[in-house]
Amino acid sequence: MSQLATQVQPNLPLFRGSLTAIHTLLACVDAQHEYFRHAEQTTGIGIYATRLVSTSGHQDGLYWPAAGAGTESPLAQLIDDARERGLSGQLVGDRAVQFEGYNFRILEAQGLNADGGAKSYIESAK
Repeated sequence: MSQLATQVQPNLPLFRGSLTAIHTLLACVDAQHEYFRHAEQTTGIGIYATRLVSTSGHQDGLYWPAAGAGTESPLAQLIDDARERGLSGQLVGDRAVQFEGYNFRILEAQGLNADGGAKSYIESAK
């Protein structure tokens, strides 16, 4: 076994988890674009979701439970796949989604100590 292989081998679970995180984030970007397009088509104003999981009875996040022949949420396939791979627990709108050792949530602002200081990532449509 090469020196590189012996260094990488013990870290394979970490590497797989990192790949899962990257694929999850890429799926969230795609879901945000889909959410934006859908909002633009239905209301004339494109907006991005500010939560991963919608509040109960609403479609104000990237995921909401399927309801009959209703609109499938942008993250439905990802959440279904994650559940098959061990995602457990209840999905609640304001809580981070925990999966594969990572906590996923949408950031709306940065704090005072971040580069550039405190600022909101949400642009008002006013």
